[in-house]
Amino acid sequence: MYRAFTSRRAVQTDAKFLGDMLVEAANWRAGGLRPRHEVLASAEHRRYLAGWKRTADDGLVAIDPDDVPIGAAWYRMLPQNEPGLGFVGVAVPELIIGVHPLWRARGVGRSLLRGVVELAGSQGHARI
Repeated sequence: MYRAFTSRRAVQTDAKFLGDMLVEAANWRAGGLRPRHEVLASAEHRRYLAGWKRTADDGLVAIDPDDVPIGAAWYRMLPQNEPGLGFVGVAVPELIIGVHPLWRARGVGRSLLRGVVELAGSQGHARI
């Protein structure tokens, strides 16, 4: 597995990059590419970034050897009356994950997913 990347905690100033990764997540299926402005303007996706980084928000950003962000996984608590696309239940954070296309199939997504699950567990979330 290719391991020339590391990860760090996501911070408030990562919001623009998280937007990039939200667009990647929304467009993961081949043939259904929506432009950035369309994804970020849609209510179904906007909820995953609006007001980042709230107290209950957390996540990880993968970075390449030059400290350039290449992927991200983060979670948010969304209200039951305004659930997101991944709503499972009350008090279960919703997960968002995106990886830059050039870095896919190199273990970045797997590493981010494992890391954010561990991070969520350390914050008291039994599920994500």
